[in-house]
Amino acid sequence: MARIMVTIPDDFLKKVDEAARGEHMKRSELFREALRHWLSARGSVDSGEALRARRLRVLDEMAEFRAAHPPIPGTPSAVDIIRQMRGPLT
Repeated sequence: MARIMVTIPDDFLKKVDEAARGEHMKRSELFREALRHWLSARGSVDSGEALRARRLRVLDEMAEFRAAHPPIPGTPSAVDIIRQMRGPLT
């Protein structure tokens, strides 16, 4: 994956970081999602409907998996494990 450098005002970056924390995303994930949405609105990439359909399909598959594999009482959830491994968001 390529890396880029972008210059934005400090106060805007604070708002971006707040939004990323609120969405439980890293800053770069939020920027990618925002740019994907913007390009989609312009017709440059997959439509928003196609993206939503893929997300719904994944959520359905996750629900089926959880139904077939219930959590073991007393063990941390996958989200807790990922958050512990990832550490605090910046």
